[in-house]
Amino acid sequence: MRVHIKPAAVSVIDGILAHRKLSREDFAGQLGVTETHINRLLAGSRNPSPMLRRRMLRRLRLPFGTVFEIEKE
Repeated sequence: MRVHIKPAAVSVIDGILAHRKLSREDFAGQLGVTETHINRLLAGSRNPSPMLRRRMLRRLRLPFGTVFEIEKE
C-alpha cells in the first residue's frame, strides 16, 4: 500500500502556505525535511512516511482524505 499526495491537494497546500505567508522552504523547515523533499512529494515522485504525513496534517490542519490518497498495489 502506497500513500501519496492527491494532485488536487497541491493547490490547496500552496494556498494555505500563501495565506500564512510561508514558502515551501519554510514549510519544509517546520516539518524537518528539505525543500527538495517537499517539492518531490508535491510532484508525486516521492511518498511521505507515516510520521511525515502526521506532521503535515497537523501543520496544515487538514483531514487525511483531503491531502492523501491510498493506492493499493
